[in-house]
Amino acid sequence: MKQLESFKSREPPKRRVQKLESIREEVLDLYKSGYQAEQIQLFAKEQKIEVSLRTISRYLRKLSASDFFPTNPSAQPTKSKNGAREPSPFLQKIIQQSQE
Repeated sequence: MKQLESFKSREPPKRRVQKLESIREEVLDLYKSGYQAEQIQLFAKEQKIEVSLRTISRYLRKLSASDFFPTNPSAQPTKSKNGAREPSPFLQKIIQQSQE
């Protein structure tokens, strides 16, 4: 483990890290509250994060998709007592939102 930490301290990652991850919760809150991408871009700029509107739009699509699709692709549908399959997480989310 010490070797890993030593390596990490000497060598920064070369893979691009999502700029907006540091303010993810704030971006989600703004988006769910009805703010437009331009307004979210302005908020990010105030946080010293320069991103294009296209980047914000892609990030919001990614976040929206992760809300609907499970991160565990091996998750199998469960069956109810009568043997019928339960709705997928995607459909469960839609059903839940329609009942609110």
